Amino acid sequence: MQFAPIVDIDMNWRNPITNLRTYGSDPERVLQMARAYKKGFDLSGGAVSIKHFPGDGVDERDQHLHVTYNTLSVEEWMDTYGKIYRTLIEDGAHTVMVGHIAFPAYSRSKGVPDKEIKSATLSPELLQDLLREELGFNGMITTDATPMVGFGTDVKREHAIPLALASGCDMILFNRNYDEDLQFLRQSLKEGIVSEERLEDAVRRILGVKASLGLHKKKELVPSVDGVVGCEEHVQAAKDLADRCVTLVRDHENILPITKDKHKRIYLMPLGVPADEQIIQYFKESLEKKGFIVQVQDVRTYGFEKADQSIQDLKENFDLALFVAVERTKSNRTQVRLNFNPFIAIDSPWFSKDIPTVFVSLANPYHLIDVPYVSTFINGYSDNTYTVDAIVEKMMGNSAFKGINPVDPYCGNRWDVHLYD
Repeated sequence: MQFAPIVDIDMNWRNPITNLRTYGSDPERVLQMARAYKKGFDLSGGAVSIKHFPGDGVDERDQHLHVTYNTLSVEEWMDTYGKIYRTLIEDGAHTVMVGHIAFPAYSRSKGVPDKEIKSATLSPELLQDLLREELGFNGMITTDATPMVGFGTDVKREHAIPLALASGCDMILFNRNYDEDLQFLRQSLKEGIVSEERLEDAVRRILGVKASLGLHKKKELVPSVDGVVGCEEHVQAAKDLADRCVTLVRDHENILPITKDKHKRIYLMPLGVPADEQIIQYFKESLEKKGFIVQVQDVRTYGFEKADQSIQDLKENFDLALFVAVERTKSNRTQVRLNFNPFIAIDSPWFSKDIPTVFVSLANPYHLIDVPYVSTFINGYSDNTYTVDAIVEKMMGNSAFKGINPVDPYCGNRWDVHLYD
């Protein structure tokens, strides 16, 4: 079983979770990719769990930290998220993971007052009326992780655990304290908050998923991955994907391709990670193997003398400035923006009009909002060695840029960012 594919839509560039965890901002693209994922996982004999119902990516906040809101109208939702869920349900998705995300427009349509609107995990109108009845899902519903803050801030945990089951969730994902959560459930059965019928229905759905996978007939439940993970076929696939995905967002001063004749000495500034981060060192070594001289800047060692660094000094020592951002998206991080050094932003591309400057993002497609003046901007999306290899080849002109933006790197097509094109 895999808690994937993620079928959220990256509608809000400020959302710190969805900008790299989704297939993009186009609902049709998300659907196409999710169907392909499901098809491949079905062939492996597994079960997918489409998530995070009713859909992340509209709110700019993180559902790991509190309830967030899908604020689309019911009609807008049905045309986007609803279409994705309905199609994958019709394709036979075994399970749906429910997020700590509310859908106010739908809850209001069912007469729920604003003060009583809760996340889908605790909302019978979303699980029973929308997911089961309108979308026709008859499989297993699982909560998202219940230790997430978004699960336990609307009601006391002793009520939240049984309420999730009573609302329609069949399986609880992760616990704060297993014995305590189990006791909450036992007590709710005694008090009639969760009925025996609802509990038996949940168990039946869990067993149904297992039976549909034939687990009761398999001698080996967990197949060996020896010779599979890291095999030549998969390595080549990773290289091909990197080659096809790296995107040139802009190069309006025609700095690319870089050459050893014009750009021999490279000033490499890492952002978001220290200078000795493995992927930064790999980037440096990759360029050095191509004949460039690379000096990685370490802001940790900068002193006051850097404050009056002259343009002439930079020109005498460097032919190209390369900024590499590795601001990784992760749970419980409320924003993924470039945060420059407090000391006069000394690690920023402040000299980009004086020295040819290339900005590469390895982990977030929206950094152009913070460096709109940079003339050459590349999105790599992933901070792995295959991506770095592809970027180096493309920067040198040995390989064409083939990537097509899956999201809008201009962050809502902002006119003020386009000013620098």
